[in-house]
Amino acid sequence: MACNCKKKIVLEDNYGTKEEENVLSKINRYFWKFMIFLVFIALSIIVIPTMIFVAIYQIVFAKEPKIVLPKFLGKYMK
Repeated sequence: MACNCKKKIVLEDNYGTKEEENVLSKINRYFWKFMIFLVFIALSIIVIPTMIFVAIYQIVFAKEPKIVLPKFLGKYMK
């Protein structure tokens, strides 16, 4: 293998040290993973369809279709 993955695994098994994790840090780690998962689910279920609906509404029903982008997105459109 080009990345020496097998040699790395052997070196870690021979010379590596096991790190122990207590229950509180494990709970904290799983809690934050769960919170990040919820945020991504909320974004995908609530925010993105709302943005698509607003864009379609502006295109169909507005006299002058105008979608205002946030500044951090608008600077890349110039």
